Amino acid sequence: MNISQSRFFAAACLCACLWAFAGAQAVRAEEAAGESLAWVDEYLNAGRYKEAAEILRKNLAAAEKGSERWQKVAPKAADTLRIIGEYKEALGICEEAVKAAPKNMAALSQLGELQCEAGQYEEALKSFDAVIAAAPENQRAWGLRLLPAKALGRKDLVKKTTDHFFELFNSKAEDYNAGKVDDPMEMAYVGLGIQDENPKDAFEVGFMLAEKFIQKKGLKQPEAFLWSADLAFDKYYFGFAAERYAEVLKFRPKYPDALAGQAKVLMASQHDIAKAQPLLKEALAINPNHIEAHLTQAMIEFTQDRDEEAKKHIEAALATNPNHNVALANLGFYYHFIRQADKAAEIEKKALALNPKNAEYYCLMGELIEDKHGFLEAPEFYKKAIELDPEDWRGYYGLGMNTARQGAQGEEEGKRLLLKAFKMNAFNPWAKNMITVLDKFLGDKEQDVPPVYFTNSTAHYILKFHKKEAEVVRPYLEEWTENAYADQAKRFGFEPQGPLTVSLCLSTNDQAARTVGIPVGGILGVCFGKLCTVLSPREGGEGKPTPAFNWRKVFEHEYAHVMALQMSQFRVPLWFTEALSTFVENDSRLNTDQLIVNLYYKGQLKPIEKMQEYIYENRILAYVHGRFVIEYLNKEFGFEAVRKALKLFAAGKNLVQTLTEVTGKTLPEMNAGVENQVKEFLKKVRLRPSYDEADMAKLEAAASSADAAAQQLAELAIAYLTHGKNQRAVALAQKALEKDPKCVDALNLLGVLAMEKKDYAGAQAKFVESTQIDPERSFTAWHRLGVIYKKEGRTTKAIEAFEMARKLYPRYLGPDNPYYQLPELYTDLEPAQNDKAMQVWLDALDANTDDTEAAEKGLKFAVEIKDWKAAAACANRHNEINPYKPEIHRLAGRVFEELKDTPRAIREYHVATVLDEKDVESFVKVGRLNFVLGNRDEAAKNVKAALEIDGTHEGAKALQKDLGL
Repeated sequence: MNISQSRFFAAACLCACLWAFAGAQAVRAEEAAGESLAWVDEYLNAGRYKEAAEILRKNLAAAEKGSERWQKVAPKAADTLRIIGEYKEALGICEEAVKAAPKNMAALSQLGELQCEAGQYEEALKSFDAVIAAAPENQRAWGLRLLPAKALGRKDLVKKTTDHFFELFNSKAEDYNAGKVDDPMEMAYVGLGIQDENPKDAFEVGFMLAEKFIQKKGLKQPEAFLWSADLAFDKYYFGFAAERYAEVLKFRPKYPDALAGQAKVLMASQHDIAKAQPLLKEALAINPNHIEAHLTQAMIEFTQDRDEEAKKHIEAALATNPNHNVALANLGFYYHFIRQADKAAEIEKKALALNPKNAEYYCLMGELIEDKHGFLEAPEFYKKAIELDPEDWRGYYGLGMNTARQGAQGEEEGKRLLLKAFKMNAFNPWAKNMITVLDKFLGDKEQDVPPVYFTNSTAHYILKFHKKEAEVVRPYLEEWTENAYADQAKRFGFEPQGPLTVSLCLSTNDQAARTVGIPVGGILGVCFGKLCTVLSPREGGEGKPTPAFNWRKVFEHEYAHVMALQMSQFRVPLWFTEALSTFVENDSRLNTDQLIVNLYYKGQLKPIEKMQEYIYENRILAYVHGRFVIEYLNKEFGFEAVRKALKLFAAGKNLVQTLTEVTGKTLPEMNAGVENQVKEFLKKVRLRPSYDEADMAKLEAAASSADAAAQQLAELAIAYLTHGKNQRAVALAQKALEKDPKCVDALNLLGVLAMEKKDYAGAQAKFVESTQIDPERSFTAWHRLGVIYKKEGRTTKAIEAFEMARKLYPRYLGPDNPYYQLPELYTDLEPAQNDKAMQVWLDALDANTDDTEAAEKGLKFAVEIKDWKAAAACANRHNEINPYKPEIHRLAGRVFEELKDTPRAIREYHVATVLDEKDVESFVKVGRLNFVLGNRDEAAKNVKAALEIDGTHEGAKALQKDLGL
């Protein structure tokens, strides 16, 4: 052996050793990777999906591609990568696995599932067909093949699959019922297979049995629960769906499908953005490409009028699956709404190319259009859905609800359609509740049951009211609706398309069912463009779930929606139409003042461009803060700006484009203008913000500085007082006065505490000093001085103080309300100043539009002083809130007699007799007035009723004689 040979030999030996070492390393790496596989399920069950995916990636990398081990790991890796949104990588793994081993059924089935996720429906069908051909007993492939079959409209395959699972169930029913189950998922596949033909059995003998045995065996299989939840959601059985999604999250925390499902339920059933948003954020953090999460987020963006943001989420969903039907419908709606008809048509064409019988696409379009108030446009899409698939309940349901919401003329047809939909899907409570309430409006002809709501027509309306209160509410509704029509036609320069219907619903349940379809409290009124519903005033007041409310103003609010919706062709932002209606109704809404004050001083009121967010965060702010926007437009540019804005919305312009065009101002300039409106308002609202712990901490920090101003000390003192810390409040107020003897707030605080201790002289001294320093700032001082002067019998001084108090804070309605104090004081003067006393009562009605007590007291005082015009105003206001007091109607009858308004006098006396069937005096009076008008038949009925109550009544007998009876 020469040197060179020996070197070669040594090299060869070294090489052989290296190969052996590498092989051993590979074996050990594979073994180590194999050991790490044990952690995959642990990570999955802990919600640590990315860690699980990384382990599986390492295992694939460690194994020889295409080897038995690689083939075994591939399907699990692909499914885990699917969870975190790595769809392309997962699809590639399955394609490689199937290419290397065409008989790897797990990989082939997983390939079909991922092809569905990617919208490759034809390819998915081929994959599942291949599995079924090779393994006809593979129930998973049978069940999942439904997904691409449905997407492509292959009803032949759907029926074949359904028949297969019915046969399977019948052959194994005894085993299933006896609990002899090898694989609980087999029952879930049965549920998946029969759900279209028999959803009830799909739930009960499919998914729910599968869930039971999965739980019994302690398995962690989310699919059965997810499929069950999806079916429940599909059938509008939202409570059941929410339970199933929650169950998944117990054993698979942060599972994106379940998180997105929960968010979807919250939005569909409650529109609860605050709860849905964090769920979606969490789902997208795990799977940034999650289709359902993106589409639910798009729904949220649409509700907030952030249409461009919605489009981004739709496009994100389509990037994963360019053929996803729901995503296509969302994109089609986007183009439809912004009036790009050509692009909307392109999307529609694509959806129909995938499935020529794609009824779901049109139902989704209809629902999305409804969500944007397109109640007149949506029906055409539901009709298309019915034409394409007469066997699908959704088209009938959507068309039925929309038709019923067109008002009286749509009730019969709407009920017929809803009955058909409900027969196909008995899980739908919305349909059931609407059918039930329509039976009350229409009766049930088949059962020979008459309606309990009466119908009456005026020049422009069809009116509906319950028979229990028809004769009380009808005359007012007839008058107020026609007055609103005339007033608003003049204001808006527009007459709406009819026929218009107003339904006065007897109960909160009837109101909720007639509008949203489920029991929801607190809904006073709803508008659908041609139909307005209003809750009966009998549902408001003391001891009722709803406080007293002005039902006339509720109607005027809803009717303003008719104008805004129709003028804008149903494209007005929801916050804008609520704000506009609040402006038109001119209701005082005093209970919202503290809310505005709190948010203003904390800098939390939204700018114009974000006001749509109020709708689902705190809807009342869309009304009351939004109203300042309308007031700004009206004040600076006239109401013509509002009319022009509605027309621009109709032309497809968005909010910013519209308001910029009608005002010629930038958004910052408009927001500054609205803020000035709020500031002007707050000058007459002497409320301080509510102080929470964080606010207290800030006040304490500011006051703790050695150079803290007197006002800062006073602010903290007032905060302490509101929290019952009186001693601290006194000490700080005194310290403030040491720094600045003219600190009005400190003087007022000390005066209030002195008054609470009955030290009226001490209190009076503080308050007088305060008013002398700054008479425009000291509402508290003037108000408390009024109380003190009244106690002392100093009437003129009390009047002066209370008048100043109500000038500074006209919306104050707390204890010792100046509106209730002043009338008595004015009548105590010598001579009495009755005209001023009466004016205070009238001002009280303007300050609080829901105040029946002021209306009643004002009415009685007006009658006493014979101010019939003022008395009529008070009587009308009382009836706008509570028309159920006979005494008010008797007084109102007399008032209108004095005003020579005989028709209204008859109305009032008649309503008094309806409310008090023994009111003989009112029967006689209404009879006498009917006799004067020549209504002899009515007069005869009235006198007959009077004499049946009291046959000796002189007035009744005299009228009987005059009638010649």
